Amino acid sequence: MVNLNRFVRGTTICIVLVLASACASIPKANLAESEDVFPHPVPVVHKEAINALISTGFEIENKGENYSYIQGARPLKPGLFISSGGETVGVWINELTPNKTQVKVHTTKTFVGGAGQRSWGNEILYKITKYLSK
Repeated sequence: MVNLNRFVRGTTICIVLVLASACASIPKANLAESEDVFPHPVPVVHKEAINALISTGFEIENKGENYSYIQGARPLKPGLFISSGGETVGVWINELTPNKTQVKVHTTKTFVGGAGQRSWGNEILYKITKYLSK
């Protein structure tokens, strides 16, 4: 009976840890790892930010209201020792003037895939710059 209780308790703890660790925290603008200002109006920058997320493997989860926020997540790809993907990215778009837009990017990672995950802010901003220059 004691061994059964230990087994049930241990199994329950493992399940809770796996479920909790698979969840990424919510991106926050004040923790942005990258930011830039673009000489373009908000709708144009918003469109290219979505394209940048998609081209880096993110699935768009939230396009926000009034072009102010975009959230994307990369699917988790389990590996033998290290997983990749699982990151969640928040992109905040703020109008400074009608033709000047600030973009902030924050990446959150999951506990499970931590070693195989990375911050995407610089690459997303690079791609936005590249798409806007076309």
